[in-house]
Amino acid sequence: MRVTELANPETDSFDQLHFPEQVQALFRAERQMFGSSEWGPALSDHVLHLQIGRIAQKLAVVASDPQGRIYIGGAGTSGRLALFAQYYLPQIGVQAETIGMMAGGTDAFFKAKEGVEDSAEAGQADLAHYGPCSGRQAYIGITCGLSAAYIAGQLAYACEAGFDCVVLIGFNPLDGASDRPIEALGTSLKGLLCNAELNIELINPILGPEPIAGSTRMKGGSASLILLDCLFRGGSVAQRISAYAQFHESVFSSMEHQLPQKVPLALTCLENSRTLWYRATGMALFAAVLDAAECPPTFGSKPEQVRVFEPEGLDVYLPVLDHAHQPQIQPGDWIFEVPAWHQPLEATLQSDLAQLLATKWMLNAFSTQVFAAFGKIYQNRMIDLRISNLKLLQRAVDLVSLLGKVSAERARQAIYEVIEISGQEPHRIVSQAVRKDRVVPTALLMCLSGKTKAACEQLLHDTPRVYDALNRFMEVTK
Repeated sequence: MRVTELANPETDSFDQLHFPEQVQALFRAERQMFGSSEWGPALSDHVLHLQIGRIAQKLAVVASDPQGRIYIGGAGTSGRLALFAQYYLPQIGVQAETIGMMAGGTDAFFKAKEGVEDSAEAGQADLAHYGPCSGRQAYIGITCGLSAAYIAGQLAYACEAGFDCVVLIGFNPLDGASDRPIEALGTSLKGLLCNAELNIELINPILGPEPIAGSTRMKGGSASLILLDCLFRGGSVAQRISAYAQFHESVFSSMEHQLPQKVPLALTCLENSRTLWYRATGMALFAAVLDAAECPPTFGSKPEQVRVFEPEGLDVYLPVLDHAHQPQIQPGDWIFEVPAWHQPLEATLQSDLAQLLATKWMLNAFSTQVFAAFGKIYQNRMIDLRISNLKLLQRAVDLVSLLGKVSAERARQAIYEVIEISGQEPHRIVSQAVRKDRVVPTALLMCLSGKTKAACEQLLHDTPRVYDALNRFMEVTK
């Protein structure tokens, strides 16, 4: 079962809720990562804590070696967090060189690159690029859905090279790991994990479905950061997880009073075809850049719709990125002054990471509310996601099939028709799809209405909100 792709019942009517109710629904869905009756203990699992403690001891040997290296790899949100870890781990005393790797390189931080997540060869090449190491080595891969071939390639490389510790973080059960054959490896990601000889440490607490189905930038991203913190900072894992759970509740409690007044202002800005700007400092700045970068793949937004103001300070956290070009604020744009978290922290929490998580939780909720109001979410599903890899292609097929009330084969045909391709390799299909806007809503409209592709594209062009265009026909088919 692929839990990360399921819809969460706590948010099943998210698109119909008032703004304060939306914050409450997001909180109920998110707090499942600290344990729930529906999905089990998640991050609060005692067995997980013992596993983390055991792996942390192995990692500590590498972390204390000044000649050693710790590699952290990911794709999409996980890749962005891997780049952050390159800054964060030295701050908490890691002496080994820390290297963060994102599928597609830093160019993919702000713009999705087709196919890189699906390339085991690219993952291996990125890892091999750093050459021999005279000290100990550890590798940590993050793929929330246990699906990225990029990470599978790096796992295989690290095992073959005899790394001292090889870890994979994800949030599906093992039977939900991708079993898609990877030609370059002669097996699948699931096959690698099931090969006991490789000794891959799999950390996969089940967090429950994301608040917005498939949007692992939310719970998956937060849990990844928390797990990295627990793996490298020592101390009681149980106490730290408990402190994070209380902190999470405090942050969401503050949101109920802050966000509902901001969302309408941001919505008006987008409706007037202007830019929503985040202005922040310190760790809140990194969280702002992270959230803005995730809006195009998540909501199908234009790159200019959500931006970050004055990111000069970001090179402290992400020196690998080019911050030379800074667009100018124009009349009619709206600036969200992102607040820093100033309330006292539990002694077990690290201030930089706590600040990042607090701002991440706030902005994830804020952007989700804004784009739901802008018509990019139906119930609790993304209806204008951009297809940039095989996982998202399958998610798009499932979405069109479910909401369009058609077979998976018909849904796939509609998507292929929209991107004007047929009978091609899946990777070629992704390469075409990532370059086109509104693939999913167009295919969905075709299935709901029976109209031609051209007619559906015109309807979407004439209707400002994707939600409104789709809802006309969804009401008829209920």
